Amino acid sequence: YDDGMVMAVRFSDAKEVLLRRPGKGAITAMMWDGEERRIVFGSAAGDCGVIDITA
Repeated sequence: YDDGMVMAVRFSDAKEVLLRRPGKGAITAMMWDGEERRIVFGSAAGDCGVIDITA
């Protein structure tokens, strides 16, 4: 999280999916929405985003 990267990993086989490339400020906040379909995040650089994992 220090480099701004957001990644999802499946525990059963360690498969990784890059959801946000590194390069901006460290991720300082992250949580699922109420439906557990989207991840919201914020960084120390002031940027934020919503990642829809069902897309």
